[in-house]
Amino acid sequence: MSKSDIRIVTSINGFEKLKQFVNSYINKNMNDDSIKNLLEQCDLQHRSNKQCYFGWNEYRGWEEYTNNSVAAIMEGLRFLEETDYSYRFYRLGEDKEDYEEHHFDSTKEGEQDLEYPNITREFDDRYIVDILYREKANALEENKEEIEI
Repeated sequence: MSKSDIRIVTSINGFEKLKQFVNSYINKNMNDDSIKNLLEQCDLQHRSNKQCYFGWNEYRGWEEYTNNSVAAIMEGLRFLEETDYSYRFYRLGEDKEDYEEHHFDSTKEGEQDLEYPNITREFDDRYIVDILYREKANALEENKEEIEI
C-alpha cells in the first residue's frame, strides 16, 4: 500500500457541504469502528473568504478507496458535483506515474474561479550529494590505510 499526498480546493460553501456529507456518511456507518472524519485530521488547511485548501501528506491506501474514511471524502466530492459546488482534487502517489485528478466547475455565483494547486516534482539533490561525499570519505580512508602499510 503506497503513500499519497492529497490536496483539495473547495469554495467555503462547498467545504461546509462536504463536512455535512461526511458527518452524515459517518453516522450511517456507525458500526464501522475504523471510520474517521478525515476532515478533522487534515495535515494542512487554509482558508480565505472564498476558498478552502486542505489535504493530507503521506496517507496510506487512498488510491484503493477501500476504507470508509476515504470513501466518505470521495463520495462527498461526487455529492458536491451533483449539487453544483466546485472542487479540485489531486492525489500524488509515490511513483511518478501515480497521479489522479478530479475537478468540477460550477456556474453558481461564488463557486467559480477556484485556484488550482501548484504541483511540482523535485530532484532530491541532497540524496546523491550525500552518497558522493560518503564515497569520497571512504576513498580517503582507504588511501590512508594503503599509506600505513
